[in-house]
Amino acid sequence: MNLYHVDYLGYATADRRSSPQMVPWIIAEIRKGGSMQKISIEIRDGFINGYVRNSGKKEPSLFSHKINLITRPMMVHGNSISFLYFVQDLSEPILYCYLFQTPEPEDVMNLFESMREQSNRINHPGGPIRSHSNASTLTSLCPGISPSSSHFFEVFYIGKIKVTHKKVPDTFIDDALDKFHTHELLKERRNALLAAKDKNQTPDDNKLLTPPGRDRERACSESGPSTSASTTTQVIITSSDSDSQSGFGSAEIIKPEKTNDAPTQLEPMRSRSGSAGSALSKKTDQNGAKSEDNRTMVFQVGHTDLRLISPDRKQILLHKFLKDVTCCTQGTKHEAHFGFICKETNPESYIGYIFKCQSESFADDVVGAIRQAYLAATEAARKEKQPVISCDHCPMVWYHKLCAEIESLSDKKVQAAIFRRLELLPDEEQEVVLTKLQGAETISGTSVKDQNELLMMLLRAHCESKQSRHVHDTAENRHEFLNQYLGGSTIFMKAKRSLTSSFDQLLKRKGSRDDIGPMVKELSLPMNAALCKESNNSTLVNSPTTLEVPQTPNRRANSTYAIGTPIPQLAGGSIDSSQQKPSPMMNIFLKVGNSPKTHDEEGGSDLQAGSWRQAIFNNVISPNKNLNQDTKAGLTKKDKAELRALWRKAINQQVLLIRMEKENARLKAHQEEATMKRIKLEYDDIGASATQNMVVWDMIINKEARKVDSQILTQAIRQGVPRSKRGEIWLFLAERHCSKIPPFDTTKCPNYNVPYEDLLKQLTSQQHAILIDLGRTFPNHTYFSSPLGPGQLALFNLLKAYSLLDPEVGYCQGLSFVAGVLLLHMSEEQAFFMLRHVMFRRNLRSQYLPDMAALQVQLYQLSRLLHDSHADLHAHLDKHEVAPTLYAAPWLLTIFASQFPLGFVTKVFDLLFLEGTEVLFRVALALMGHHKEGLLSCDSFELIMDYIKTTLPVINKQTMDKIMKEVFCTDISKQLLEYVVEYHVLQEQMSTPRPEDKELKRLKASNKTLTIQNRALTEQLEIATSNIHRLETNRTSHMMTINRLESEVRSLEVTVSTLGGFISSLAYNNTDLEIPSEILRIITQINNSERRKSVTVNVLRCDNTLPNRGIPLKVIDDNTPLNVEQNRKKIPPPLKSTVSSPNL
Repeated sequence: MNLYHVDYLGYATADRRSSPQMVPWIIAEIRKGGSMQKISIEIRDGFINGYVRNSGKKEPSLFSHKINLITRPMMVHGNSISFLYFVQDLSEPILYCYLFQTPEPEDVMNLFESMREQSNRINHPGGPIRSHSNASTLTSLCPGISPSSSHFFEVFYIGKIKVTHKKVPDTFIDDALDKFHTHELLKERRNALLAAKDKNQTPDDNKLLTPPGRDRERACSESGPSTSASTTTQVIITSSDSDSQSGFGSAEIIKPEKTNDAPTQLEPMRSRSGSAGSALSKKTDQNGAKSEDNRTMVFQVGHTDLRLISPDRKQILLHKFLKDVTCCTQGTKHEAHFGFICKETNPESYIGYIFKCQSESFADDVVGAIRQAYLAATEAARKEKQPVISCDHCPMVWYHKLCAEIESLSDKKVQAAIFRRLELLPDEEQEVVLTKLQGAETISGTSVKDQNELLMMLLRAHCESKQSRHVHDTAENRHEFLNQYLGGSTIFMKAKRSLTSSFDQLLKRKGSRDDIGPMVKELSLPMNAALCKESNNSTLVNSPTTLEVPQTPNRRANSTYAIGTPIPQLAGGSIDSSQQKPSPMMNIFLKVGNSPKTHDEEGGSDLQAGSWRQAIFNNVISPNKNLNQDTKAGLTKKDKAELRALWRKAINQQVLLIRMEKENARLKAHQEEATMKRIKLEYDDIGASATQNMVVWDMIINKEARKVDSQILTQAIRQGVPRSKRGEIWLFLAERHCSKIPPFDTTKCPNYNVPYEDLLKQLTSQQHAILIDLGRTFPNHTYFSSPLGPGQLALFNLLKAYSLLDPEVGYCQGLSFVAGVLLLHMSEEQAFFMLRHVMFRRNLRSQYLPDMAALQVQLYQLSRLLHDSHADLHAHLDKHEVAPTLYAAPWLLTIFASQFPLGFVTKVFDLLFLEGTEVLFRVALALMGHHKEGLLSCDSFELIMDYIKTTLPVINKQTMDKIMKEVFCTDISKQLLEYVVEYHVLQEQMSTPRPEDKELKRLKASNKTLTIQNRALTEQLEIATSNIHRLETNRTSHMMTINRLESEVRSLEVTVSTLGGFISSLAYNNTDLEIPSEILRIITQINNSERRKSVTVNVLRCDNTLPNRGIPLKVIDDNTPLNVEQNRKKIPPPLKSTVSSPNL
């Protein structure tokens, strides 16, 4: 990481057609803003980040620019402390110019050098350049990796196959795996044959079995036929020599597939000692057997590329861009395998890479991620490939000619030239520019130079806005214009062709030097060609570190242009003879068999026919000629003894050279190891300094673990543990603890004794969770901050190995912090041993089990300790519902590493390895007791949690001393045992059924039955209610019908009675009137009905009147017949007809 302190002057936008002649005016526009801000520029991981400087602290990022998007870094001519660079905008065709100023001129050169190194590392990540002076290169594997826009998977590398087509069939993976299996069988058979014949064969037989190096290389380069119908493949089980340099190993064999032939017996090619390939050769164990390299890799699908990273070697073994990937497929029979076809440097050569995943779902995810990234990269590349086109009529070309014209003029001449050019514009544009110029408030009181800068700023803005609407003058546009205005009929075809050809010839015509030369020079845009390249390729790989431009617009400078900028050819300038084409006479001269004389021959002829000066020269150089002739004469043939001596001398020199190479490699590795150890231990020790205890700890470590007194060890831990010795001390304490307890029962964990290297060769199902938590573990520490750097890869190996060692636990959040603390103080294998020791021998494993039962017990123990020791604090936390799960669970799962500084965490680890997990409760209790007053002052849930998150983790020397003193003085072992028993008793009580519980269950069951019955009755009631409502509706309709009928009957009765009375009156008045018998019968019926009605009415009237008179109901009942009879007697006699009728 490089940090530079500079002054940020501001930025301005510019068109992509901006030329170096425009840069001084852009600088003047930025300086006109008058703003200056002190910032710090950091170049890291492929980005330039700017931070505001505030009291030496790094504030949030002010800007962040990607190195690949930065173009044209340059220094201002005449001002060595000012520099600028342009940043491309992918969404819009504009550039952003950023201007800076630094107090030290050397910082500018160093900053440009750092930018170029970062660009080289991004574009060539296969071989990272490591420098001992720059420690950031050791902790960053590739700065181009972006975790936010990448997908990471763990895969197993199978091999690669050469194919002849970019598209492969669906059975490609399955066919390739069959070829790999066949090759492995042939390889085993050949090795067995060589082992059987090793004791009995002669050197001649050896030569017959083992082909020479050249033949072996020729056999490796041949390609065999493929069984596939569509592609020709070559099985490459491992990598070739070219691949060994990139990390695939050099001792492997390329075995071509051959049909109907016996396999050629090959042995691994011997690599030269001390070379890069030998360092990557196979490891050999004590028995002489070769152990295969670890083929489990981390596969990264980035935004624009694919990377295959080896966690063991901490190298990028394969880096391919998505634009070179032609096909991605998954196996049909072997669905856990996938592969992709990639284009090589040779356009007709394609290679397929085959991988294996842990399961089919992981393979589906990898293939889906590759396809999605390919589509996104294709779309982004399509957007980026927008060429910067310009023509002679572009407004920016007009502005470029203006800048070139006024570059070396004085202020007044510059202003005159600007107005002279301004008059050439149309009247409307002149009016717009002059109106804006007159609208400036301070234009009258400024100098001519300021007025020129304002005019150029307005003209540039006007030209850029006009450029966005400009239509370029190209052949296609002219053809479209002619089609639109001349039509497409045959009448105008000749006119169109004539006009088009004439116009093209007019543009292509070569003029004289006086009229055309200066015009072409003015119209040329030097930066245009470079800009077209910048939009597609990286801009800092081959670009110079400095590009000087004029500081002021009035001074012409001898600027140094970037690569890709054409330098104008001066009139009368010489042209390189290598670039000139030979004349026709020279071609004829060469065809007849002659060749031009060389420089020596020409010189020799001149010497022979020279002047007297040449004769003197010949006399002077003659002794040298004689010496050379004597030397040539002395080169005679040497005898055998001299040749043998020379050969012995060459061998000794070669041996010495090899030894020097080995020694340099050893020193380099030792220096890198020391630098990495220093980077790991970059944290502050809190408390008393432990440097004076180095002698004491050396004496303790050198003794046997059982012979060390516990009190001496405790006192040494209390005085402090030096950082450089902490890893060794932890290993010593672990061995001491293991010597006091019985050996571990491997039946509980069958993989307990599996070597660390064997575990790394397997795939884990916990890869997704592990890869996500890598970036969350100590993100501010240098060793773990780089995405998939050596620190994160080592952490991935450690967590992966433990997930395979203990499948029941697998991986749990919080375990990465424990492993990270161990990795900071020891190697990977030692850290794995210590992690296994902590989990199994210190019984820390129980709290990471899926049920989290042990963690619940620990939280209960801590809560009970807080209740007994600090009752008021416990009540306060309980009142605001702050449970121990919210703050104590991360402390226990990460051993305080996720929230507290490393100086405090390492102290806790020291006590953990000395005394056990009981220390965690004492430390937590001491922390809560130390911050008791602060927690009691918080009167809400939010304030309490904020205090625990921000204030409580701040540990200084005084706080550390108080907490450690309380930790050493506290003994809670008995209380912890009691609380465990208490927890289990309460848990058993909660789980054991009681009589009250039985009755409660019975009542609940009864209540449930009654509820069901009540629900059924409620449904029945609802049905009955609906029926009643329906019947009520029917009754209402029936009553209405009855009322209507009764009214009709009543009206008819009235009519009938009226007619009957009329007829009766007629009969009484007219005795001689003869009335029919039917009418008499009807009249009789009417009289009878009226008599019955009158009797009914009287009875009802009596019923209503007698109770009011006080007569008993019984008397009324007895007298009712009498009253009825009396009433009957009072009824007048019916109408008698004068005519007797038997019917009546």
